[in-house]
Amino acid sequence: MIFIGLALIVWQVLLVFPAWKICSRMGFPGWYGLVILVPLLNLVALYYFAFARWPSEPTH
Repeated sequence: MIFIGLALIVWQVLLVFPAWKICSRMGFPGWYGLVILVPLLNLVALYYFAFARWPSEPTH
């Protein structure tokens, strides 16, 4: 049982870390990457980040 709990924690860290870095590079707060852990909301956030204007993107 302990192994399953540790495996889940490791899996969550492996999911959140890249999402945190991607959000930071896009100009959003890094903690927005935590949304990857919420089912269905993570899909909505994916589309939002894909089509929203990124704060770090230069304006023309």
